[in-house]
Amino acid sequence: MLNHLLELRRRGLQTLIWFVGLFFIFFFWANDLFQALVSPLLHTLSGNEGLIATQVTSPVFTPLKVAADAALLLSAPIALFQFWRFISPGLYAREKTILRFALIFSLLLFSAGVLFCFYLVLPFMFHFFAHALPKGVRYMPDMAYAVDFITKMLLTFGLCFQVPLICFVLVRLQIIEVTTLKTIRPYIIVGAFIVGMLLTPPDVFSQIMLAVPLCLLYETGIIFAIYFI
Repeated sequence: MLNHLLELRRRGLQTLIWFVGLFFIFFFWANDLFQALVSPLLHTLSGNEGLIATQVTSPVFTPLKVAADAALLLSAPIALFQFWRFISPGLYAREKTILRFALIFSLLLFSAGVLFCFYLVLPFMFHFFAHALPKGVRYMPDMAYAVDFITKMLLTFGLCFQVPLICFVLVRLQIIEVTTLKTIRPYIIVGAFIVGMLLTPPDVFSQIMLAVPLCLLYETGIIFAIYFI
């Protein structure tokens, strides 16, 4: 038992070292990372508009937060790899294959969700917000709020894109059957729109841009469960 705890601590320290190293690298590129992250928002602003800082510490700490988030994001695959190396000696060959597939597929789905949100959803949302201003109102978003909003949206879409993997794993572990997934499809569709309403800004288009992909991802999960089980 002690050897397992020591091994777990060693792998946890390796992950922490990777995170700290990545953070120091991104520290020197913090402003560039900030500009890249908020670029979908900046492209919707006119020449005489821009982001503002409503807090005294925002100009310093907001880019540092972006650097920390980037380091955390890139160290997540390393943490998963260390987790895999820790538990793999105790798994059968079939279990190793399934878990390896699940980890790799999860990372791919998360990346797809982040890219989908960054390049399709966020530009559309910010364009909609910028042109929905009441008369006499200037559009000057706060930089800290903008980073928090964009980060939340990217994380939301990345996690929501795990739906096909969740369906596959549930069927693979015989927790649920494919016929049940098909039966509850109407409830999933309603639930997708409820999730879109709760996790996105209160406009119909943003909700649809999350709910529709969720429905399609659910159908993809059913297809995977049928043909790869």
